[in-house]
Amino acid sequence: MALFAALAGAVTRCADPAPAVLVVEDLHVATASTVSWLAFARHRCPGVLLLVTTRAEDARPLAGAVLLRLGPLGVDEVAQLVGRERAAELHARSGGHPLLLAALAPLGGGGAAPRSVREAVAVRVEALGGEVAATVGVAAVLGVECDVDLVAQVRDVHSAEVIEHLEAAGRAGLVVERGAGFTFVHELVRDALDEGAGAARRALVHRQAARALSERPRPDALAVAVHAVLGGDALLAATWYVRAAEGAAGRFDLDAAEEYLSRALDLDESPGAYTARARVRMSRRALDEAAEDAARAVALDGGAPAQEVAGWVAYYRRRHDEARAHADRALEDAEETAVRTSALALAGRVRHGAGDLRGALDLLSGTPVDAPPAIRGVAHVWLAQLRNHQGRPVDALDALAGPMVDPDALAHPWAPLHLRFNRVMALGHLGRSAEALAVAADLDKAVQRSAEVGTRFVAPAANVRAWVLRWSGRAAEADEANWLAHDATGDGSGPSADPFVEGYHVSLLDLADGCLLRGDLDGAAGFVARLDGLSTWNGTMAWHQRHRLGLVRARLALAAGDHAG
Repeated sequence: MALFAALAGAVTRCADPAPAVLVVEDLHVATASTVSWLAFARHRCPGVLLLVTTRAEDARPLAGAVLLRLGPLGVDEVAQLVGRERAAELHARSGGHPLLLAALAPLGGGGAAPRSVREAVAVRVEALGGEVAATVGVAAVLGVECDVDLVAQVRDVHSAEVIEHLEAAGRAGLVVERGAGFTFVHELVRDALDEGAGAARRALVHRQAARALSERPRPDALAVAVHAVLGGDALLAATWYVRAAEGAAGRFDLDAAEEYLSRALDLDESPGAYTARARVRMSRRALDEAAEDAARAVALDGGAPAQEVAGWVAYYRRRHDEARAHADRALEDAEETAVRTSALALAGRVRHGAGDLRGALDLLSGTPVDAPPAIRGVAHVWLAQLRNHQGRPVDALDALAGPMVDPDALAHPWAPLHLRFNRVMALGHLGRSAEALAVAADLDKAVQRSAEVGTRFVAPAANVRAWVLRWSGRAAEADEANWLAHDATGDGSGPSADPFVEGYHVSLLDLADGCLLRGDLDGAAGFVARLDGLSTWNGTMAWHQRHRLGLVRARLALAAGDHAG
């Protein structure tokens, strides 16, 4: 007691003549005698304000004390300490925590956790004991958000044990409960633990995490790939980047799909990844790049899948002989039903495009019944267009019945648009104009939704709508839609160089039809004169457009009394 009194007297003398403040930091690590003296000093030190700090979870209450809970600093308060220029950046990195702010302020932007933070975190983790420290270390390597089940799999312990360990870490101020899980109180704390783990241990944890995630019932492919990369398992990472790309392509996120496939190829140049990227690039109309990928996949002995995608790319580059050769080779080598069905669809489509309707019908009618619906539906869409060109619209609608169950789930990038296009044609041929125009409106919406894929279809969608309008007696609206299609394909200078120029030819043929219907022979002849390039154009269905051009010329000749012509 004499010691208590002497110390109190010394403190009191500091308050003479002005009041004084006695600051005692970290009461949570103080001994019992220190706490007792503080209680004694409250009544024996007049003129002295006792200011004691402690962590809330370890607070030892002092009788009669006023408790002030301090939250993180705001951006304005941080600005008062470090200046307005760096306030936002440092507030974001420190979370407004004064200790972290003080450690970060002298440093430049970004970078590793400051040494003072690493040392402070290390002391707290060591105090938790070996098992808890090991759990916290694994959690830190895996990310700011703590996936309890994943940590348990990597550590090979029960999830309940991981929760107990993280609760202990929470009492130490390292993590906090958020929702049904845990997260580190700040990214700097996690960074400090991650850096302290060592490169070899971090890689091991990431490899174990990648394998554990890959075994889940519905794995996050991108998460598996990222952990595999960080774990140094290039082959596993490449495999899962390809799967992540499949998921992105299914969401029509072609940018992400191509990025993931490029990452996969940086890690492992597999024919499967080249095949997949060729398909994505074809969907984006990057046909030259798609052709390079397809050629690489074929050269790496990618088998029937590589031949199949190479054929589709060649088809859209209007290299029909090459497309047919790839399709036929894929049919010879295909073992998987899905690949064989797609190759059948391609082989039939190429023959149809060249005017061989009988050969196309033999192939497109032979679609395996056990093929995946998304791929079998593509063949049925091409069959429907063939039936329309045969003048059999009822059969066309029958062919489309299956794909219509889920019209946007078809495997080929343009097939959902062709499906709607061919329904418009079939309904229009049957005189069901109101239904046809309703489907045409749906086609326009699908074109807008399809982004890069849909741009190729702006003109066909406008032209097929114009066709229904014109033969329903709505000539002005039909002309307007045809001019929209015409303008969407350029000014017509050198159209034969554009593999997607069908819309240009069709718009002129339809406008010529309109002129003939209202007796404007000069106007029709003017449009016909602009179609001279059609005789040498080698696009899909060129035979069909040349037949149409022959009919228009015949009608002009009849109107002029030139019966022989």
